[in-house]
Parts: sequence; C-alpha cells; structure tokens
Amino acid sequence: VSLGANFTRPMFLAAPAGDPRLFILERNGVIRIQHPDGTRTVFIDFSADIPSTLGEMGALGLAFHPDYASNGRFYVHYSGSPAGCPVTNCPACPDSSCSTISEFTVSANPDVADPATERQVFRTGHPRTNHNGGWTGFGPDGFLYFSIGDGGDQNDPFNRGQDLTTYLGKIMRIDVDNRDPGLPYAVPPDN
Repeated sequence: VSLGANFTRPMFLAAPAGDPRLFILERNGVIRIQHPDGTRTVFIDFSADIPSTLGEMGALGLAFHPDYASNGRFYVHYSGSPAGCPVTNCPACPDSSCSTISEFTVSANPDVADPATERQVFRTGHPRTNHNGGWTGFGPDGFLYFSIGDGGDQNDPFNRGQDLTTYLGKIMRIDVDNRDPGLPYAVPPDN
C-alpha cells in the first residue's frame, strides 16, 4: 500500500485487529485514516493539546484497545502542555512539559472519533521538553505498555532511568479496563 504524500510529520501507523484501514498518527495531533480505496480522511484532530513549537514534543504513540471492535477505545501518547495541565504552577512540569496517555472513543461513525471523549489515564511531568519516549501498545496480556523518556538532557545526567522513585526513563504497564482507588487505571498485581 502506498500512503503517498501530504502528511504532517507522520509518527506511527496502526490498524485495529481485522480492520482494513490504516491509521496514521501525525506529530501535530491529527490521526488520518488511509482507506483501502486510497482515499484519506481525518479520524480525529486533538491538535489543541499539542504545542505549536514541537521540538521533540507532540503526538508520539497510538494503540487500539484489543477489544476496539466492540468498545471503540484507542490510546494516544502525546507530550507538550495538554489542556487541563496546570503548567503555570505545576511542580511536576516546571518547563511546561508533560507526557500524557489519553483514551478516546470512536463515534457512531466508524471513520470519526470525538475529541470530547478524551479521558486522561496517565500524566507525568518532564523537567525538559526533550527525551519524551512515546511508543505505546497493548501486550498479549491485555495491558497497555508505553515508554516515558528520561525527561531530557543528554546522557540522562540525573540517572532517572535508574531511579525507581520516578516514572521518567521507564516502560510503564497499566490496566486501562479497571481502576484502583484514586487512579484512572489499575496497577497490574504482578507489576
């Protein structure tokens, strides 16, 4: 399949199981559908959550729930200054940078998702605006995995990747189908 041109910084290509359409995540916060007949449509535009000056920030990862065909849920990993993040006084985001995993739901039209369905399931601050990670996917265990970068500065000078008291520099594993008290997700018991 040739995707052709006219994408804005494509970052990831995915398709729900058994779906012939291809979903292309663009770094500016737009997901486009490449239909089997070659036409292309906008699936969702959440660019309001993406900073206009991207640097290493932006929409970085996309994963469809294993039961997408029945629940219509998909997950996007983006970094920047998302709506609802109190960046002006957020001690976790001193440089106005957060990594966010958001759940969205497809509308009654299978070719359109509604940005108003956004539910943030995970967010953590970054001391810098680079090294954001971004890969996102479901494992065979049904849990959502995603990478959080080390928070910036070359060579991880603060050893965040080795520090178990921070999310930075880690591969995260969460249960998006359940919730623990006070959390928008559940921590798998064998984490």
